[in-house]
Amino acid sequence: MAKTAYYPKAMFDMGGKIFQDLTRSETFVDQSDLLEFTNSCLNTNRKYICVSRPRRFGKSVTISMLEGYYSKGKNSKDLFDQLKISDKKDYLQHLNQYHVIRITMTDYCGRGAYVNSAEEFLQDFTKDLCDVLYENYEDLLPEDETEPDRLLSIIYRKTEEPFVFLIDEWDVLMRRFPHQEDVKKAYLDLLRTIFKDKEYVALAYMTGILPIKKYGEHSALNMFEEISVLNAGPLAKFTGLTDEDVQNLCDQFEVNYEEISEWYDGYRIPGVNGNVYSVYNPVSVTKAVLTGNFESYWTATETYEALKQYIVMNQDGLKEKIQYLVDGNRLFINTSGFTNDLSSFNNADSVLTALVHLGYLTFEKDPDSAKEKKTDKGFVWIPNVEIRNQFEDTLSDIPQYNGLLIRLRNSKALLDAVLNGDEQKTAEAVKRAHAEYSDVLHYNSEESLAAVLLQAFQCGWAYYTIRREMPAGEGFADLYFDPLKSSDYPPMIVELKYNSNAETAIKQIHDRHYFWTVSDPSYKEAVLVGIDYDRETKEHHCIIERVPLENH
Repeated sequence: MAKTAYYPKAMFDMGGKIFQDLTRSETFVDQSDLLEFTNSCLNTNRKYICVSRPRRFGKSVTISMLEGYYSKGKNSKDLFDQLKISDKKDYLQHLNQYHVIRITMTDYCGRGAYVNSAEEFLQDFTKDLCDVLYENYEDLLPEDETEPDRLLSIIYRKTEEPFVFLIDEWDVLMRRFPHQEDVKKAYLDLLRTIFKDKEYVALAYMTGILPIKKYGEHSALNMFEEISVLNAGPLAKFTGLTDEDVQNLCDQFEVNYEEISEWYDGYRIPGVNGNVYSVYNPVSVTKAVLTGNFESYWTATETYEALKQYIVMNQDGLKEKIQYLVDGNRLFINTSGFTNDLSSFNNADSVLTALVHLGYLTFEKDPDSAKEKKTDKGFVWIPNVEIRNQFEDTLSDIPQYNGLLIRLRNSKALLDAVLNGDEQKTAEAVKRAHAEYSDVLHYNSEESLAAVLLQAFQCGWAYYTIRREMPAGEGFADLYFDPLKSSDYPPMIVELKYNSNAETAIKQIHDRHYFWTVSDPSYKEAVLVGIDYDRETKEHHCIIERVPLENH
């Protein structure tokens, strides 16, 4: 089998250089005793671990530490001899004893050269894992095998050496392609095929923002022990920086501990035996002690449009509940309705639970509910000044009248219908918007319908720059939706027809090469929407296509 022309994105025995560099930093906090837990899980029925926590809470640093400790690719004894793990009894037994495969899933669907469709994500990931195995075990493997689990099984049978798998940002596909349920299920099935009940796995350690996606009441990867901000168990004190860690940094840099605590403390992380740890955001604390300035460092790294939209939709009185939290109160919620997905919410509680996982809120179990074995009920609140400032800024940008909230909710439903390919719901939503936004005298004009659609898609401005009569190919597209850099959505082209048919609208997009307006080569597909309005029947018809762009 020919080797790839690029160095595989799945890394094999690279030795954890990121962690080595981090240990040289003056703000380095030694949390290497986390390895005592992973060592206890090696080659046992607890060898599957999925750790979810917010961005900038040290997930990738931990992955690099595990890589440096376990990998045969480098002798790291001198490094780890200086750290806390060196005092533990199993320290030397597992140091540099395993072949490590490290996979960063954002490499397969980030922006730039590797922006792919969800299907291409799965293809690239599968091929890449096979390629790295052929790179290192070519003499042991048959030619042209394309199933990674089969290759891994063959290698293990011939070498009797199990692997340590480290997967960073495992859930990026779930967040990058939120509306493609079939592909998300296929991705979970692929991970299950690779890992479940496989003797070649010594340890599989995954990190992400979200816990594993639920379908119904069950996790699709039920062999994994889930460690999240709602239940961190043995890794609770490693979720962020502890009070002791922060106190030491404040002493070292002569920074006021009380002020640091007010700005960045407040996350409550439940551990084992009823212990609850109060942790800080590592990025914010590090920057504050280095600069001596107290600011919203962590929130400055995030995109907040999603947060704002959750509130604007005002589902189940969400806006009022957020204001209640901003005023310094706690709110009782039930977290069980959250399905570990950012594309669908059943009620305000599920949105608030999502905000806990994203790091905007913190959660503590209700003791009375816990006595009844109902550990998914408890209280949420805004943890600190840094996050409260962000909520206040968000609320100040939201109009205070219900009419806009209703229109935005309808607008999001329309956009979701289009992205989900639901032609009937799209047509119904356009009909409703046509009646709502168009006056009687101009209802039947094509100009009116185009203006109506701009109003109907108003929530789309959070994801797109929307252009009307956009020069495209050999004509002008009625509406072109150009994704923002912060958006995960594909480009969309909308063509309108009167007293014709939606098929003609779609054909015009193809015949006049409207695809040419998509100048960014990173986009692999576009959504085409053809809408026709029948003046006689007052009915709207819609056709939606997802098409690849490589041939256009």
